[in-house]
Amino acid sequence: MTYPFGSTLKPGSAPTAVATPSAELEAYFRQPVDPANVDRHDLELNLLTREQSAELTLAILDEPIIAMLGGIVLDDGNTSNHHVYLTQAPLSGSILYWQHDDSAYIAFADLPAFLEAVEQAKKEECWLTDLHVHPYPVLEDQAGLRQFIHAMLDEDTEEHFKIADTLIPALALTDLDLLARLVNHPYYFFAESVASAIRDRPDPALTALARQCSEHSNYQVRWAGDSALAAIQERAENGTAVDE
Repeated sequence: MTYPFGSTLKPGSAPTAVATPSAELEAYFRQPVDPANVDRHDLELNLLTREQSAELTLAILDEPIIAMLGGIVLDDGNTSNHHVYLTQAPLSGSILYWQHDDSAYIAFADLPAFLEAVEQAKKEECWLTDLHVHPYPVLEDQAGLRQFIHAMLDEDTEEHFKIADTLIPALALTDLDLLARLVNHPYYFFAESVASAIRDRPDPALTALARQCSEHSNYQVRWAGDSALAAIQERAENGTAVDE
């Protein structure tokens, strides 16, 4: 049985809500799927109808990030990974790339960007995943994102930590208190993600945090920290002084 969007299920003792599509997504689903966007597995491209989307969304609803962020699956490119439309604030309208065997991340800022990439993949005969935005798009609602990440940390469970870690690349690197909380957190993946974000968007104001990561006890964090420091230095050599 395929449950409609907006249903409440009880897979165990706790009910799980199936997300309700936004007005934007409802309008998208009302349009017939272009046959050119179906079964193009050579491009990792296979967009879904509303009914197919509901079925696949239900299949991965036990994933905390899907349930908590109100994810609705948009495609099935025959890779066990999916582009997922998020319906819950502060990520509303963003496109998450959920991976069966790896970490999820924000791939596109919004649905139009995703659909533009679909057309580009067909035009260039390339994988849709090759067109993911990198560095990952900075979320417009930064205040909401910061509050959400703090809330995930306060929950103090690994499931919540994984969700917070997924969203770090969407942070504008301006809240030094939050960044310091992440870098100093026992869940070392936070520090690695912050260092990687600094590498992608180097800023002299982040030198101390990058250096702290480069001196971390975990080698993965150290490598990311070294890369962040190198990116800041490269920027400095191009005319911006590094804040020591």
